[in-house]
Parts: sequence; C-alpha cells; structure tokens
Amino acid sequence: MSTAFFCNNDSKKARITRSHPFLFPVAHPNSCGTPIDNHQGNMALDQMFWRWPAVLWLVITASILTSVAAISDVPSLESFARWSGPRVSVLGKYLYLEGGYIAQFENGELQPAAPLNSTVSIDLSTSWTTANAIRRAIPKPDEAPRRSLPAIWADTQTGNGAFYLWGGTVTSPLQANDSTDVLWKFTADGSGGGAWSNETPSIANPTLFASLHTTVGGLIVTANDTMGFHLGGVAANTTDFGRNGTNTRAIPGMVTFDMKTKTWFNGTYAFSRFDTFWGSTGEYLPTFGPGGLIMVLGGHEVDPRTRFEPGVHYPLDTVTLIDPVSKKKYQQATTGDIPPTPRAFPCSAGFASSEGSYEIFMYGGEDWGGRVAYQDAYVLSLPGFVWRRVPAPPMGPRKNHACVAVGKRQVLSVGGVNDTYYNTKDNAPQGLQVFDMTRLVWKDDYDAGAAEYVRADVIADWYKNGGLDNVYWSSREVESLFVRDGVPGTKNNGTSPDGNDPSGGSNVPVGAIAGGVVGGVVGLGIIGALVWWFLRRRSQKPKHHHEATQEEQTKPGFAAEQEKYTKPELAAEASTSYVQPLEIGSPSHYRELDSSDVARTTQQPATRFELSGS
Repeated sequence: MSTAFFCNNDSKKARITRSHPFLFPVAHPNSCGTPIDNHQGNMALDQMFWRWPAVLWLVITASILTSVAAISDVPSLESFARWSGPRVSVLGKYLYLEGGYIAQFENGELQPAAPLNSTVSIDLSTSWTTANAIRRAIPKPDEAPRRSLPAIWADTQTGNGAFYLWGGTVTSPLQANDSTDVLWKFTADGSGGGAWSNETPSIANPTLFASLHTTVGGLIVTANDTMGFHLGGVAANTTDFGRNGTNTRAIPGMVTFDMKTKTWFNGTYAFSRFDTFWGSTGEYLPTFGPGGLIMVLGGHEVDPRTRFEPGVHYPLDTVTLIDPVSKKKYQQATTGDIPPTPRAFPCSAGFASSEGSYEIFMYGGEDWGGRVAYQDAYVLSLPGFVWRRVPAPPMGPRKNHACVAVGKRQVLSVGGVNDTYYNTKDNAPQGLQVFDMTRLVWKDDYDAGAAEYVRADVIADWYKNGGLDNVYWSSREVESLFVRDGVPGTKNNGTSPDGNDPSGGSNVPVGAIAGGVVGGVVGLGIIGALVWWFLRRRSQKPKHHHEATQEEQTKPGFAAEQEKYTKPELAAEASTSYVQPLEIGSPSHYRELDSSDVARTTQQPATRFELSGS
C-alpha cells in the first residue's frame, strides 16, 4: 500500500512523496502535511460526500485525476528532471529499467521525487538517440515493490527472460503489510512487456529466505545467468521490517540465489572478520578462475558492531577478487591511470574481447567523505590490471546511476544525480548517456547495428608491447587465475583453450610425430644422466636454506611485498566473533561541496584494508 501527502494549502491535492537524496528517507523541503494511508484518506472522503454538492465534487475529482496523471513514470523530454537509484537488465531485445525515484516538472514547477509505479522498457533492436528513445511504462500491481537500489538478478536463459528483485529501500519505515520476505519476479513477454509475480523459495530450505536481512547498498552480481550474488549492504527500517530507526547496521556475508532450483544459500560463516560492502559495484569475470570470479570496485567496508558509518574504503590501486564457490578472497595491485578514492556507488559494465582480455568500464560515483560526485570514467583491462582514463562524461558528475552493456560494444548509463540531487534538471536527455567501448568516446545515440566489441587501440597496443610481462602479481595463485599454462589470456596461438586445433584436424606430418617420439626417448636419457650428476654433486656440498633467489631478494620493495601478502589479517585485539551492534541514530547531516571540486587530477592516498584469503 502506497503512502501519500496531501497539502492543506493546495486545493489540487497533488500527490507528493518524500525525496530520497541519500538512500535513507529525508523530508523534501517542498513537502507539506502528514503522511496518511491512501485507504484512510478515501474513507474520509467517503464520509464527506453527503455534505458537498455533487457538481463541486466532480470538479475536485477531476482536479485530483489531472494532477495524478501529470506525475508520469515516463515524463516527456521537457518534463524529465532526474532519476536516482534505477536498476537495469537486458532481456532479449529489450532493456528493462526498474526502481528508483524520478523527479519531473509539472506546469513549469519542479515536483518532489516520487517512486516509480511502473517498470520501464526500451527497444534495443532499433537505433535511437538519447533524446528520442521511446520508453514504455509497464504498470505494476499494487502489491508489487516500489524501491530504490534493489538487488536485480537477470535470468536470460528461461523463455523470454526474467529478472528477480530483492531488497532495496522505500521512502518511509516499512509497515506490517510491506512484506520483505518476498522475492519478486518479472517475466518478460518478448515484446517489451511483462508481468510481476511472487517467487516461492525452494522446499529445500524455505525458512532460510525468511530469516535473511533485506538491505540496500550491497554488491550485486549475476553469474552465468543462473546465480545471483548479494554481498553486504545495510539494513534499516526502510529495508527490513521490524527494525527501528536506531538500529541501522551493516550486514556481513554473502547471499546466493540459484535461479534454476530457487534455492538460497547464506555464505556468512565462510568469510573473515567484517565482510561488509557498502556502495561497491561488482563485475562477474566469467573467463578467469576455475569457475569465474567476482571483482569488487569501490565502496566501503563497515564495522557491523558499531554505528553505521562508512569505514575503510576499498581502494582502486588494489582490487579485491572473490571466488564465489570457495569464498576465497584475493587482492591484486593495479597500474596506469588509477582512479581517485574513496568512491562509492559508481556504475560499471564488462566486455570480453576475442583476444582473451576483459575490459571493465567504470563511471562516476561519490566521495562519501566530501559528498562530492565524480565526473570521470575509466576502463580497467584484465589480465593486465591496467587502468585507462577515458574522456570525461560531458553531462556532468553523477552518482546513484546504473550502467549496462548494450549493442555489442556500447555502455548505456541510466539516471543518476549530482551534488544537488533533484534540484536541477539533468543535462543528459531522459537521463541517458551512451559510451562506445572500442572508440572510447561518448555519443548521443545508440547504434543497434554496431560491430562486435574489439578492445581499443591504446589497450591493444599495451598488450602488444609486452605490458603483460611486466605485471607484478601479488601471488603465484592469483597469476594462475588469469594466466594459464604460461600463456596469457590475450593469446590463443590458433588453438582452443584445451590445446586442440579448432578446425578439428591435424596439420602435423606423420614423420614429425615419429621423429618427436625418437627424440623424446633420447632426451629422456640425457635428462636422467643430468639428474644423476646433479644429485651426486649436491650431496657433496653443505646445505643452505634459501627461500628466494638473490635477484628476488635484492629487488626493490621485496621485503615490503612479502610483509604485505603474508602478515596476519587480524590484530591481536580483534575478534572474529560478532558483537551485538550498538543502537544508533539516523545518519548525521552532511555538507554539500561545490561541484567544481569534482575534478580530481591527483591520486588521493589510499587507505588499505587487508582482507583474508581464507
């Protein structure tokens, strides 16, 4: 059931909702009155019908309907102002946009931001400009969720596709009828429409799902279109029913949802001390590791035992990797144009190249300490772990937005706000921006017939010039996740990953095979003699304990690197057990900085937080 405000000094009784500038509800300066339940409001009107002339009531009713109709989920180009907190997914030939808060102009006046009452779709089978992209509104049933920054997991392998929605935040504290132990499913119909329904958890563990805390601001990743991962987040009275306003806290661990079996898993106890994520974005790397890896980009780790305040930030000169199967964590240093941090709520999108590399686009986000939105964009290329800064987005700084890979080689950025939140009109038409990953340029149109993704020349040249040979791996184990059998992921030498000729045939002459066998026998004899000679010589010399070569020991930074990757994770006074969190108040007020401070040209010192590899 939705909640609305009715202004005592406005005869139009326009629908006004609380704005959502920073994930937690804050009263909009233009709001008036006290929130009342729509059903209670209708009862009050029913009791007054007999006192009012019928003609006057018709006039008032028409005024109300006109006002509500003007609040559109797909406002015109001129009326659109801002869209904060959307989620996006591609199902077939359509892009679906879900959740968040949209602000728009009505009769020339900027209205308070309101939650979307529809799911929106955009056709990706035809080309369009950001100004004329046609957005279709798909109405939601009354009981369907209307939330900002929910977890969205896309299933592209079933029928016309579907996505699941869990968590997120609403505008006011949850009520008893706002059930949070419900997983929602949107099933696409293949033509840009679809329908909402409840998804029943698997009978294998029906009680686990009901016991999970619903959060906002966690790290969300979909793997292989079958597994949904949710790491961390913050639980508040606007996300988790039954939680009072002073019990806002970070939730540690990882929740996994198997979209095929509808089974839930809770990985909390497989992690280390905190394992909390706030404002992080993540990418699933399908081509690396034994079964893919999750990469963490930006955000903060928050101590769940104390009041909610963003703690140590995840740096970008060292990225965190998580094996979703073993729950093991790794870290790897990056080089190049390293983005400044701290940085919360950036958006990202990933692209696999035919050369074996994987490029991740990252855009915007927020310096939480200064409350400043970033106006910059970068590409991180793997397995080189090298950052490249790309042209700055022309439409200004941005946070609380979403990015998605579309049209083979393009990134579509949707929504977002700057440091003024909803108080200024977005320079991006309809909140849409397009970036070409091959040309590394921003543009104002989407090309449905774009060519396949090929990594940009500047990135390709880096690999051609031997850049991968100079990567300083944090450990042999991490290197093995990205470089197999000594062959970097950027080469295949004309063979498939299993070493077979992709054509299925053999171009090796029979004589060469026979010669190889004879040569192999002779070679084994020589090797055996050398081994015998080496062992005999070694037994005549005193033994020395030697952990690393002289060249390694004299390498600059050798001692520091050894300490970095071998020192214990936890301090002596730290505890691995959890303590009941303190009762806290609502987030403190903050100071807005001038948008001119957004441009960051120097790397800010990064505070490191070592995560356990266990």
